[in-house]
Order: sequence, then C-alpha cells, then structure tokens
Amino acid sequence: MIWMWWALGIIIALLILLLITPIRLDVTYWHNGDDDQLTIKITVWKVISKTIEVPVIAIDKESPSLVFKEEVKGAGGDKEYIRKETPNELVEQVRELNRWLQQIVGLHRIARRFLKHVKVKRFNWSSSLGAGDASTTGWLSGLIWSIKGSMAGLLSSYLTLKCIPELKVDPIFQGWASKTHLECMVTLQLGHAIFAGILVVRHTKGEFSSLFVKHRRSESHKKEA
Repeated sequence: MIWMWWALGIIIALLILLLITPIRLDVTYWHNGDDDQLTIKITVWKVISKTIEVPVIAIDKESPSLVFKEEVKGAGGDKEYIRKETPNELVEQVRELNRWLQQIVGLHRIARRFLKHVKVKRFNWSSSLGAGDASTTGWLSGLIWSIKGSMAGLLSSYLTLKCIPELKVDPIFQGWASKTHLECMVTLQLGHAIFAGILVVRHTKGEFSSLFVKHRRSESHKKEA
C-alpha cells in the first residue's frame, strides 16, 4: 500500500514540475536587402535547447512554387526541412486561417489572460533605410517609427514588459538601403501554455488543429545534416 502512495506522490511531483517548467524563447530576425534570416532558440530549464532557423524562401525554377527551408538544431542532431507551396495552396491556407479567425470571438479573453504571463526580457529593433532621395527617405523613416511605436504599445498592452524596448531608425540619405535587426527574448511557464491550449481547443471544438493539416500536393522531405 505504501508503494502506491509513493507512486502517487511521484506522479503529482512530476505534474507540478511539468507545470512550472520555464521556457525561454530567443528570437532574432535579420534583414539586409534580399537576405533574410529568422532564428528561434527554445530553451527549457536553461539546459535543453533547440534552435530553429526559418524560413529561407526562394522561387522554385522547376515549378511555380515557393520553397520554404528551415533548419532545426538540437541535441538529437541537425535536421533540414524543405517544403514547396504553390500560390494556390498558400491562398487556400490563408482562407482557412481567415475562416477560423472568424470563429474566435471568445478567444480574446483567453489570449489576454495567457499573454500576461509571457514576460519580455529583451526587445531591441534597429533599422536602416534609404529610398534614393531625401524626401521619400524621411517619409519612410517616420512611417517606420510609427510602426515600431505601435508594436511597442501592443507589447506593453498584452505582454508583461521586464525591459525598456530599444527602438532605432537610421535614415540613409545617400542611396538605397534596407536593413533591420530584431532581437527579442521572452519567458513563460509551460503550465500556462498548456492551460491556454486546453481552453482554445474547448472553445473551438478541436478545429484549431485543422490549421496544421498540410495539403496533399505539398512536397516535404527531411534529411539528416
């Protein structure tokens, strides 16, 4: 009988450990002209980590498709995923997403409750741009400042800020330029994400999972790096 209590105690301890598991997300986005790179690093308990680089987008020369390439780096080795999507498939996915979004009237409260548990520890966003002439460059710089200010406001409204966002816009009046560098670090507990996920599934009656069903015509392959 004692072993049953021990087993029950271990199960409860594991559940509590799972719920309080801290997760850190380090997101880095770099853009320079035609080059883009998005890197997401997921760290659990400051020990287990996985790095995802997504997406490298190119035009497939053999078919009218966009090629999405992502690399996943973790303890189990490096993996590379390549997926092709035709314009029709992308449009269909957008329609499916729009159809689902029309049904999430009641999800706003769930999202706000969850996002308030997400803590932003670092948010740095710097950009350099030039449009070839001073007037256009100045106008675009003001527009970028407005967009960044709005995003910083959204962050403070929905998430818990633990830092002061560092925003920077450098206008380049001497020629053409398009550069941006974004660094963001957020932390959350796995329990909050699990609870929010359960509420979303209950509210949408499981339809949320349909967004992740890939089309039959999509091509995907994986190779070990």
